[in-house]
Amino acid sequence: MERELVIPKSYPINLIDKDWSKRELYFKKDSKDFLDKVHDLKVRDDDVWIVTYPKCGTTWMQELLWLLMNDCDFETALATDQEIRSPFMEFGFYTYGDADGAIQTLEDLSSPRLIKTHLPLALLPAQLWQKKAKVVYVSRNPLDALVSSYYHGLSWGFYYGQTMDQFFENEILRKRLVEETPIAHFAEFYRIRHRPWIYYTSFENMKDNLRGVIENVAEFLNKPITHEHMERLLKHLSFEQMKNNPTTNHLWERKIVNHPNAGKEDHKFVRRGKVNGYKDELKPDMIDKINCFINAELQKHDVTLENILLLKKEYNVFILSFGRSPPLDASGGHRKLKNKNKKSSPQIGRRTTLGTMREATLRLLLLIGIVLAGGCAAHLTKRSFSDQSVHGYTTERTCWWNEVCKEEFQSLFRCKCPQFSYCRSPGRYYNAYCSMTDTGYIWTQPNWDWGP
Repeated sequence: MERELVIPKSYPINLIDKDWSKRELYFKKDSKDFLDKVHDLKVRDDDVWIVTYPKCGTTWMQELLWLLMNDCDFETALATDQEIRSPFMEFGFYTYGDADGAIQTLEDLSSPRLIKTHLPLALLPAQLWQKKAKVVYVSRNPLDALVSSYYHGLSWGFYYGQTMDQFFENEILRKRLVEETPIAHFAEFYRIRHRPWIYYTSFENMKDNLRGVIENVAEFLNKPITHEHMERLLKHLSFEQMKNNPTTNHLWERKIVNHPNAGKEDHKFVRRGKVNGYKDELKPDMIDKINCFINAELQKHDVTLENILLLKKEYNVFILSFGRSPPLDASGGHRKLKNKNKKSSPQIGRRTTLGTMREATLRLLLLIGIVLAGGCAAHLTKRSFSDQSVHGYTTERTCWWNEVCKEEFQSLFRCKCPQFSYCRSPGRYYNAYCSMTDTGYIWTQPNWDWGP
């Protein structure tokens, strides 16, 4: 697909204050009419949008969202292709060049709509940021996403006859990473992840704790689920079930595209679902080449891959700093630490283990002492300023430690801070976080009974 530099009708300056004129955006050639229609699209208050860079777990999250929005109707989910239940906004334009038809497909949907898109932040509908309909965003290790895109294109016929190396040299290094890097796509949504109408997660997070993600998404959508539904969701969304479910393998879309080489080399749409699976697929020199691009983009956007993929929980930053985990490379994996002692004995191994346990115990005791001391100091110290102007909450839930409890310029709290903590910020016009320290600018939170 031939792409060109595009300029949207307006930029989301109310979300991110930066020089948007320097943000290079590429899309399919001759797409101005389509992008203008997307920009002007009427967003409904009860819309839910699933936004991702391609091959980042979109289908997985999309299936979860649709089920939660439709009272866990597994029968319909198993009988109807996902693309029909929840359309891909760009599909009609990509396939037929039909801008009107692509938009009409969305307008014909009954509410509440679940809409999928791979567009970057600046090309999404302007009303999405005005009405603040719910947006779910999923990131993924770029190397895994790019490998997955190769097999996807191979099955659909686009890259038939190309080896993995040829694809990465011709398509990725010379085109895709130059035109629209995954990091730029990720970083912009990562910066606005604390907005109450955005749920940001990662493929890695879903793999690590699917149950927790289901619980969080259900809460985000205000869709309580029963224990029975939770167990069915876990089974339905398991890798084996998704892989063997024809309605989640995009067979309908592939049939519509009907590429002459489609199916000549066939791979399941849900193929491996493995974190860091690229290490088994790419040669080391190719990984190094891609990492050069990734590292440069990470530095440009002042973010780490560890943060983007939520590998380091924000509310555990202090605790994790005591763990001294091996540093992460640009691929998101831990760098191997060289072992100078090539030979070791069981006795040395036991001594090392005991030493490590003693060190960990001392660190834990030190941490407990610091927390207790900080807690005592917090109650003995007079507050610098107490702001009692905010009286309500956007969601009925308790925050995590060190989570944003109130965003800058917002008139409602995002959540209620845990007991013995305070919603604290450096000043009035800053994000406030749940903290045990009650000095600084304290936003006094009203008591709220969440009910049973």
